[in-house]
Amino acid sequence: MKLVAKTLAGLEDICASELQEIGAKNIKVHRRAVQFEGDLKVLYAANFNCRTAISILIELKKFYAKSAEDLYQRVKDYNWNDHMMLDQTFAVHATANSKIFHHSKFASLKVKDAIADFFREIYGQRPNVSVDRPDVQIEVHIRDTSVTLLLNSSGPALFKRGYRQRTGLAPMNECLAAGILKLAKYRVEEPLIDFCCGSGTLLFEALLIGKNIAPGLIGRKYGFENWVDFKPKIYEEVKEEAQGRVNSKRVNIKGYDINRKMITFARHNKENCEYFEEIRFYTSDLR
Repeated sequence: MKLVAKTLAGLEDICASELQEIGAKNIKVHRRAVQFEGDLKVLYAANFNCRTAISILIELKKFYAKSAEDLYQRVKDYNWNDHMMLDQTFAVHATANSKIFHHSKFASLKVKDAIADFFREIYGQRPNVSVDRPDVQIEVHIRDTSVTLLLNSSGPALFKRGYRQRTGLAPMNECLAAGILKLAKYRVEEPLIDFCCGSGTLLFEALLIGKNIAPGLIGRKYGFENWVDFKPKIYEEVKEEAQGRVNSKRVNIKGYDINRKMITFARHNKENCEYFEEIRFYTSDLR
């Protein structure tokens, strides 16, 4: 499969190295994205193991569209039965840089109608759209007349690991925190102290890196688990292999913050993951 990992600007090379570790082939680095190829196991492993990827997309189809009707028809001609069922919900997100498609929302509406009409012609019914928690997420990228249809395999963004339930006003993105630590070449053998730790994101990500704990082991769900061609056996292999790579190295990780409320939040988040036991938090003035 042709795959794309979305990431943050500046973390592309880190993301590419993570993909190489899980067996991705033909890796090409772009701005805020890394293209690669792989089978279902690579797809599942990229979601489960990558710390700096925001989402993993599958390229379904590329074509040219010179009008809204062209876009509608080419999308409708695709066999959507391969990826979803009538009773599943779906959502479409479009990005457009085109003189023909001025508004991305208009493009997403045409794609949504085309997919719905594909099912209506076969079954006499249209599947429902769910903006918040769709079973299947479709992305459309339009540049001039070139259109790429993609399937989002991740579901909610991968930086939503599942452990961080309480945060302050400006929490750090988990992917960014992991990327900063990797760029800084953090090593588990060294103590790590954050004197303005907030809700603890840098420290939690440091422990996951230090003990080689895949983000997926925290227990979140992925979009591909809703697909009609989901292979639980392959996914279990990915999980077992990730569990086997966890080490038992001791860590010296401490967080301080002057705001007692933030330390309370950090301690609450710590309780959401069994791996975070060794991290310590204290209320203290930086001075």
